[in-house]
Amino acid sequence: MRWFRRDRPRRSRLHGVPFAAPSADWPRLFAAEAARLTQAGVSGELQHIGSTAVPGLAAKPIIDIQLVIPDDQWNPGPLLDAGYRHIRGSTRESRYYELYTGRITYLIRRRDPSDPNVRRCLLLRDYLLTHPDETAVYGELKARLARRSRHGPSRYRAGKAPWLVAANGRAEQWARETGWPG
Repeated sequence: MRWFRRDRPRRSRLHGVPFAAPSADWPRLFAAEAARLTQAGVSGELQHIGSTAVPGLAAKPIIDIQLVIPDDQWNPGPLLDAGYRHIRGSTRESRYYELYTGRITYLIRRRDPSDPNVRRCLLLRDYLLTHPDETAVYGELKARLARRSRHGPSRYRAGKAPWLVAANGRAEQWARETGWPG
């Protein structure tokens, strides 16, 4: 999957992976973009996921948006008309769309409600929102990996994977204990 276009800098102050300090603007940017997309006629539920959805967590300057809509109701026209471009994913039918504004990237993952990743992304987000100690550990891991991943995002993502697998297990336990509504 190609995450970074050539018209954007590939390096940041943390070397190979563009990385930003936590920003209080991220939730506002998501809300404004969700409102813009809704007004443009994009149907489905727009959800803020990923690191930019967790206050205090450093992240790549990418607002991750999960767009949940049944496959048989999906029409990409309004999203494309809103300036997004379809990007190739690792699966045969990519469901990724991207908009780069010059300041920030919006990355939409379009998913059917039956996709288990819908729940998984919301659960991890909500778990991190309620567990600041986990958020701090994850943030330190991400910063360390960003400094070491001089050749791009694939090594960065691979380095996060073991922590994310374990954190998802802890999040599932938390969901059972608390009755998380997801």
